Amino acid sequence: MTGRKYNVYSLLIFIYTLFLFKLTGGLTDSYSTTSYAFSYLEYGLASRMLLSTVYDLFCRIIPDLRTAAGCLYFMIAINIVMYFTFWRFGRYIRSKITDEVRNRAFSILYLLGMMIVCVSFSSLSNFGKTDSFLFICTIIQTYLLIEEKHEWLIIPLNILQVCTHEGFLCMTACVNIAILAYKIARSQNKRKYILLLAGSLVSICAPAVYFVFFKDHGTYEQFVSAFKYASSLNYRGSVHSNYIAQRLGMDVPEGYAVIKDAEYKEKEMIELPVFLCTWFLPYILICLKFIKNIFRLEKRKGTYIGMGLIVILLIMVEFIIFCDFGRYFVWYVYSFVMLMSFLAVKDKAAGNALASTVDRRDIIYYLLALFTLLSLPYGSSFISIPTSLIAGKIQELFKAKTTLPLPEFDITRKGGLM
Repeated sequence: MTGRKYNVYSLLIFIYTLFLFKLTGGLTDSYSTTSYAFSYLEYGLASRMLLSTVYDLFCRIIPDLRTAAGCLYFMIAINIVMYFTFWRFGRYIRSKITDEVRNRAFSILYLLGMMIVCVSFSSLSNFGKTDSFLFICTIIQTYLLIEEKHEWLIIPLNILQVCTHEGFLCMTACVNIAILAYKIARSQNKRKYILLLAGSLVSICAPAVYFVFFKDHGTYEQFVSAFKYASSLNYRGSVHSNYIAQRLGMDVPEGYAVIKDAEYKEKEMIELPVFLCTWFLPYILICLKFIKNIFRLEKRKGTYIGMGLIVILLIMVEFIIFCDFGRYFVWYVYSFVMLMSFLAVKDKAAGNALASTVDRRDIIYYLLALFTLLSLPYGSSFISIPTSLIAGKIQELFKAKTTLPLPEFDITRKGGLM
């Protein structure tokens, strides 16, 4: 794939994200806007406040940003930076791959991955979530590990990401842990990468332990203050009470709505097998084909098995404990795209296996592109709109205890920039 085609396809993906943003009327989910109501300057050192603190600093410089419109502008800026970083990293990887067949194979899978990540985080349920910042940082870390320059910077970047989300270890951190494990197995300078891996784990786990076990408990007055501020950041005045209570280390006070994640998890457990057997099936087939090719071309299979298991097992922890299955599948796709980017440049056997896996004449890739478009965007408390509707029908058929509607999706209200 030529650089011109890559840019054209990237532009089409960007236009599609704008279309989805227009479809939702520029509105944002209450969870996303509530997360920007906190700051280290007001509430001390607590979890998930890094990005909102940056927003607060901008607001102190430009007071007009402390509104629903200003919060929306900030979210749009983060999404644009994520999209540009993704696009630029793809161009960098393409420039490092000289073989045309491998280049074409990488470009096809990279663009599909880019479509899933960027489009999903322009949807109502995921737009503005802190995951966007984690993606940006992980791309930078992957670049540093490929170039093998200033690799020590991955440690402070880990700390920034944990301060953005304390569950970072079971999210995009698996990418760099897997790459460092590969470096330890294959590099001659094993000592350096063992120290980097140890430093990475400490830099991830130490802040996370502090945020989980040593944070101060908030007061009722702080809850009310945060609730009122969060309401002003959302066009509909919606607030996620659970999020405020979690950040302040307290229960939701009486009189405020409590969101029961367990009820959504019940529906997601029905939706999951439907999704795997339909929309996600082409990706599973591609993975199986790649594994078959790499086992055929490479005798030392343990390294690749280990890298794959690191990603699968770490994110699986989130699957077991929490909801948001749609976001987790975005993390899976993103993580494997980053690992594939690293292997395409650094590993001859993996590059050849990738080239053998992707054939433009194979109908599976046309089905993959079609299913990807039909199922996008992946949601948060549901995976995709088609599979969520099917899961709802199955619930009704078997008379499940709880039947929940799709999350709010009001396309008639125009409240944003569009």
